[in-house]
Amino acid sequence: MVRVRGRFILSLSFALSLAACSGATPPEGIGPIGGDVPENAFSETNPYTGAAYDTPLPTPIMQFTATTAGPLGTDPAYSSRELQAKLPGFETATAETARENGVANTLVALHDGQQVLQLFKGSGGKVSEIHAASGVVAGPAGEQVGMTFRQAGMSRSNCRVGRNLWRGMAVCPSKGAKNVTLVFALPGYRGPFDRMPPEGKIGDAVLQRFVWTPNG
Repeated sequence: MVRVRGRFILSLSFALSLAACSGATPPEGIGPIGGDVPENAFSETNPYTGAAYDTPLPTPIMQFTATTAGPLGTDPAYSSRELQAKLPGFETATAETARENGVANTLVALHDGQQVLQLFKGSGGKVSEIHAASGVVAGPAGEQVGMTFRQAGMSRSNCRVGRNLWRGMAVCPSKGAKNVTLVFALPGYRGPFDRMPPEGKIGDAVLQRFVWTPNG
């Protein structure tokens, strides 16, 4: 849960990670692009076809590269004050965020109530990694959360299967930077979870987040 000015909102990233991994029905209104899924794509009686996710991607307001985390720079601080200074108009909060091998407390940046960035604490007051959890952030090769595996031009052979909280997901390097990792999940996928969705289905997997780590 995230506390923002006295109210609680569900951690979108955590709900999506667990729902996509387990095949469970996510909370109502939760979808990979902010909840605009017209029907429950995770239902056994309404299997995913891709149609529900043909939502236009938002226009990016920042871009991560191999060297910089957008306006946060090359070596971002784990600081709410600095985050607000570099992202005017954003709110900050703390949240529990799922990464591959566990859940950690993170500092999050919210825009219009939506989680955009999730900062993991490193050493020396710096971040160890940043998760982009919204389509308003572009990756090094133009990747956006909500984009399909096919749209991103990914190859199954260049990816590996996720483990633990990312089980069954496709974990892939960005084509634009070695220090950026893309995490795709196929909605409704029911396994086997020790491998990625097959070639004929993985194209419809949806980018849930990308992970940026500082160079050096």
